[in-house]
Amino acid sequence: MLATRIILFLLAIQLISVAAARAVISAPHSGAGENPIAAKVNDRPIYFSQLEPNITAALARYKKYGANNLSEETRKQIQKVELERQVAYELMAQAGERIIDGDVEQKVDESIKATHAADSKSEQSRTSLATDLKNAEYRKQVRQQIYVDRYLQKQGLKDLRVPDAEMRKYYEQNKASFKEAESVKVSHILIMLPKNPTSEEAAEARRKIERIRQEVLSGKDFAELATQFSACASAPSGGDLGYITHGYMPLEFDKVAFTLKVGDISDIVRTRHGFHIIKVIDRKPERIQEFGEVKAFIEKFLLTKAQAKWIEGLAETLKREAKVEVYLK
Repeated sequence: MLATRIILFLLAIQLISVAAARAVISAPHSGAGENPIAAKVNDRPIYFSQLEPNITAALARYKKYGANNLSEETRKQIQKVELERQVAYELMAQAGERIIDGDVEQKVDESIKATHAADSKSEQSRTSLATDLKNAEYRKQVRQQIYVDRYLQKQGLKDLRVPDAEMRKYYEQNKASFKEAESVKVSHILIMLPKNPTSEEAAEARRKIERIRQEVLSGKDFAELATQFSACASAPSGGDLGYITHGYMPLEFDKVAFTLKVGDISDIVRTRHGFHIIKVIDRKPERIQEFGEVKAFIEKFLLTKAQAKWIEGLAETLKREAKVEVYLK
């Protein structure tokens, strides 16, 4: 099932202009209590409370990038964008409601149960499931999601495809984006040091790592020694850190790891974490990934864009046949 947040994300890529609808702009509707109506779609209300989570998230994104003092104009624009998305979503939900088949409430039950299926054995999950099944507002949201899914499926969402030629063209035009940095596959053994170690603590840790290194050089299995002695979380997997790129590990570790040949064992390396012995398992030079390696990513990216544009067109068609009243502050 295509979740509500995915649909709204697709709509966010291609913003839908409220001006294109047959909209009546007027003063804010008082609505009920402290939850005023932001818009009506074919006389069905959209409340400001429905917009608040996405507005809050949008404001948080602005603040994350340093925009702490947003102008009133910017805030209104964010509100408008979120309202546009919600109007489009409501239009599709209404269209899906007209063509839905089968018992909708049963579909709602099945959808809610599916979200709890992964952890259905815990008492907390069973309690949460029972609560969600009875929650009228939550059921309404799930029901709307089902309507939207049905409408999009009926219109051919699953039939959308990205031609291979289009994917290849994108790859050729954006090859630099698919550069894979030089990397080395390494394992290590770490004898950890406490923060601000004394000279005695450092000396003892060094003696221990030296003894382990001698065992490695004498032919003992590196992975077994790492499992036995390493203080790193990688110890259970034999000290395997996988492929690392420049900057992933501390500078002192980095410099040594990228100068070793495959199969080499390093001298003792000290970092802020402690003393390490490094073994290089494999190396990969910097390169441009082949089309086949990134095809799935490109297909998903271009398909998302195509879906957004397609959904925009569907929403605009629905708007031309709808009555949309927007109440702006």
